[in-house]
Amino acid sequence: LIPGSELTRSLDAFPLELGEILAHHRVVAGADVLAGLSVAPADIRRACEVQARSHLLHLREGYIQAAAQPRELGAIIQASARPFRLLLVSMARLEGVDIPDAARFAGHLEATVGLTPGVVRQVLAAGGAQGITATDAQDLYPAYIQAVERLVQYVDAW
Repeated sequence: LIPGSELTRSLDAFPLELGEILAHHRVVAGADVLAGLSVAPADIRRACEVQARSHLLHLREGYIQAAAQPRELGAIIQASARPFRLLLVSMARLEGVDIPDAARFAGHLEATVGLTPGVVRQVLAAGGAQGITATDAQDLYPAYIQAVERLVQYVDAW
């Protein structure tokens, strides 16, 4: 799908995506074409900051567009849970924390960043098949925005 030279030159452009591949790939047959490749921590840090800031902007924009309607807020939380989880996994990798499960990393973030306990887990749970009730969404949304604001500050200080 991608020639080796192109892959090597793409490590800085797609540090999160290729970092995930490098961290979890398995050789099925033949030589390991990814052996010796790595993503620079500075590229991961920059990508995490871009991802965190973008996530925050989308949440703020969604709040304005939803006009604080609980059902709409619930849909936004549910749709944003997967990208939020990916951000947390990328942050864990950059910090060298070996916690592949974003929900378990939430506890680490709560302690390290000072996030309100349970907010990250609630957002991640809302991304599941059950979703989130309108009432819970209305209660969670402000805390979710505040948590992402703190994550942006945290990543920015790296």
